[in-house]
Amino acid sequence: MSLVPLRQAASLVLSTLLCASTLAQQPQLSATAPNAIVSAGDVIRLIRVADYDSVVREPLAFPVQLIHDADLLAGRVLVVTAGLAGLADNTYRVHVVDGADAGRTLVGSVEIVTPVAEVRRVGTKPPPVPADIESLIRGAATAK
Repeated sequence: MSLVPLRQAASLVLSTLLCASTLAQQPQLSATAPNAIVSAGDVIRLIRVADYDSVVREPLAFPVQLIHDADLLAGRVLVVTAGLAGLADNTYRVHVVDGADAGRTLVGSVEIVTPVAEVRRVGTKPPPVPADIESLIRGAATAK
């Protein structure tokens, strides 16, 4: 067992920890100041930080193509060709702090299956005037 002096600079604490333990990774030491003095009773917390790459297969949304159709009533939508989702292998760089994921960043993407666009016909024709209203209008016009 080795004895550690009671007062050391923060940078020496890291050196002492590395010599006195079998740490798999070099820990990061954070202090309020680089030359801070560590005193007896102070708590030293090691934070393990790591990054690794992960490939995730994810769906790609299909695009939608709209065709305005004057023969369809407004508000009606007909699907001419159904869309199909694609697939992509996305590579993320995952940042881990103390064993928990702290964030991830997309670093690359490879399209495996190309998405197929969905084609929709959208009606633009105005709705017809109801027959009852037409007869009232015609009747009012002939009455004058």
